[in-house]
Amino acid sequence: MKNKFVTSIEEKLKKLHLKPAETPAAQAERKEECFKSVAENEEKHRVFFKASLSADPEIQRALANEVYILKKITALKNGGHVLLPKFINGKAGKKFIWHVREYVDGENFGDWQTGFKKSVLDDNHYAKKLALGIYYLQVNLLATADEKKLSVRKAEQVLKDGKLLATKLAQEKIITDSLKDSLIKKLSEPASQETLVFCHGNLEPKNILYSKNEVGLINWKNATTSNPAMDIGYIWAYSLGNKEWQKEFIDSYLALSSNQSIVEKRLETEKIYRTLHTINRFKQESKIQSIKGDKKRFFDLLKEALATLV
Repeated sequence: MKNKFVTSIEEKLKKLHLKPAETPAAQAERKEECFKSVAENEEKHRVFFKASLSADPEIQRALANEVYILKKITALKNGGHVLLPKFINGKAGKKFIWHVREYVDGENFGDWQTGFKKSVLDDNHYAKKLALGIYYLQVNLLATADEKKLSVRKAEQVLKDGKLLATKLAQEKIITDSLKDSLIKKLSEPASQETLVFCHGNLEPKNILYSKNEVGLINWKNATTSNPAMDIGYIWAYSLGNKEWQKEFIDSYLALSSNQSIVEKRLETEKIYRTLHTINRFKQESKIQSIKGDKKRFFDLLKEALATLV
C-alpha cells in the first residue's frame, strides 16, 4: 500500500501533465519545471522529493541514475563511515521522473555545515573519516552495481578535456601561454593504467556535510565508474586552504588502497584537470574582476596550485 506522501506526489504530477491546448512556449515551460518540496510521510520521517518534467534526456538520465544509486546505497548494511540518504520510492514515466529519499540525519535542519570551512579544515578527524567513507563506497557499491547502468569516465577523455580547458583559459588570459604549453605537455603523457571503481562524481563542497564528527554525502546523480582518483581530485582541489588537512585526507585514502601506485599516478592528471575545471567554473559564474573575499582567495589558491603541477 502506498503511503499518503507518495500518493500526493503522483496526484501532483498528473495535474502538471501537458495540455494539448497549450502553446508550444507554455508546454516548454512546463517541461522545464523542476520542483522540490519537503514533507513528512506517514512514518513521520523527513523526506526529500525531487522530480522533473523535462524532456531533456540528460536531466532524465541524471535523475534515473540517482534513483539507481540510491537503491544501491540503501541496500548497504551501513554507510561505511559516512551517513547516506535512504531511498524510499521513485518512478520513471514517459513524461516525468521522480524519487523520494530520506534526509541525511540533520540535513537542512541547521545541524550540518557544507563545504570546507575553517572549522572542518582545522579538524583532521574529518579528513580521515571522509577518506575511509569514500574508499568503502568505491569498493562496495561497484560490487553490488550493474556496471552497464553506470557511465564510464575514461582517462583518455580526462586528458582531452584538460587540454581543451588549458587552451581556453590561455586564450582568455587567465593563465599564461607558457603555463598552458607545460600543462598540455603533461596531459599528453600516456594515460596510466586504469582501475575502475564506483565514484560519486561530484564531490563539490555543497555535496559533503559535516556535523558532530560525522560526514554525510548527498546528490548522487553524477555517479559513475572511473579511476578512484576522480573523487580524490575533487577533495584535493577544494581543500587547498589547508595543506595539512589535504595531506591527511590523501595519505589516509592511499593507506587503504590496494592500487596505491596507480591511484597516485592518475591523481597527478586529476589534480590538473580538476584545478582547470574549477577555475573555468569560477569564470563562467562571474566576471573574474568581481570575485572577492573567500572566493577570491580560493581562486588565487587554484591558480597558484596549477603552476606547481607541471
